[in-house]
Amino acid sequence: MKTWFFDVVKGSLLVAFFISTLLLSASSERVFVSPDENAAFLFAKQFAQTGAFAIVEPLNAHLEGIIHARSMVAVGTSILPGAFLGIPFFTGSLLWIFGDAGALLFTPVLALFAVLAWRKVVKELFDDPLLADFSAFFLMLHPAFLYYSGRVMMQNVAFVSFLIFGAYFLLAGPLHKLSKHYVSELKRFEYFLGGIFLGTALFIRTAEIFWVLGLLAVLLYVYRSQIGWRNIAAVVFGLFIMGCVIGYVNDTVYGNALLTGYTARAEAGETASSVSSLIPPSVSDMASYVFPFGIHPRAIMRHEWQYEFLLFPWMTIPALVGFALLLVRKFDKNKTWKVFTVFSVVLAFWLGGMYGSWTFTDNPDPALISIGNSY
Repeated sequence: MKTWFFDVVKGSLLVAFFISTLLLSASSERVFVSPDENAAFLFAKQFAQTGAFAIVEPLNAHLEGIIHARSMVAVGTSILPGAFLGIPFFTGSLLWIFGDAGALLFTPVLALFAVLAWRKVVKELFDDPLLADFSAFFLMLHPAFLYYSGRVMMQNVAFVSFLIFGAYFLLAGPLHKLSKHYVSELKRFEYFLGGIFLGTALFIRTAEIFWVLGLLAVLLYVYRSQIGWRNIAAVVFGLFIMGCVIGYVNDTVYGNALLTGYTARAEAGETASSVSSLIPPSVSDMASYVFPFGIHPRAIMRHEWQYEFLLFPWMTIPALVGFALLLVRKFDKNKTWKVFTVFSVVLAFWLGGMYGSWTFTDNPDPALISIGNSY
């Protein structure tokens, strides 16, 4: 009776989460609050209708490319996506097959399956069904995940979802458990799919390549004896295939496999972010990729305080208490807890340092601390 009751509760919460994202996406009526979403939807429709992203504007030949909206870049007489191509590529493909509804369902459906996959990953890692249930629940409840699941043409949730799918195949290994035959081959295929999904996440948001591949490399090295070199090669092969896809699409759109909408924008003459003077000149070129907004300690501390602590104190305070309990009870007693705690701390400092150095205004009121801001 208890099992049946809790299954109904969990199912109801999933349905409520999915419906909430649909209500947010349906309210857009194909006109989005964010100009970034409008641009992504426009290019998705262009891709669905023509098989290409470029929108021709002949006047730009005489006006030095000034005719374009936000999240777009003018290269010659072509107006191109000013961001990464993953979202307009996938949503444009769905729009071509299913119409507008297919594109608008992309992110909510991804978010729903990401919650299920995340529960499975946590259960597999820590062998604790209750912890897995709460982890899935808190993912649904997380304000950024909930809010941006309804912002269907934004990159955030799609990127995180594909990361979770990659972790699902790398850590949970669902396929080889379905059969008693060809277990090693199925495991290798799971690792290959893990690489594919992680590469897909980078297709959606290529800027995160350094920490995604960096932490993946450390993870594969730490657990190399359990994983095996053939399975590691399968992960690398999956990433390589998606890297070729990303490079090919970028080359087709921007004329260079290593260009994205952001770097094409800089090459087109728009202002690019400068690297902080804290970075030695000898490594400035590399630093501009690793820390595209420079390193600005005061800005980091200010933005961390505003967006990590003040915005959602009801979530931050229990999280800090939980983290302290984790260090006391789990950190030195279990390798899995230790490894993933260190990964989480390193990633928090990396992302906080990189994006915290970025000062911008999304809202007409620059003093407004809002979940709608790009942080």
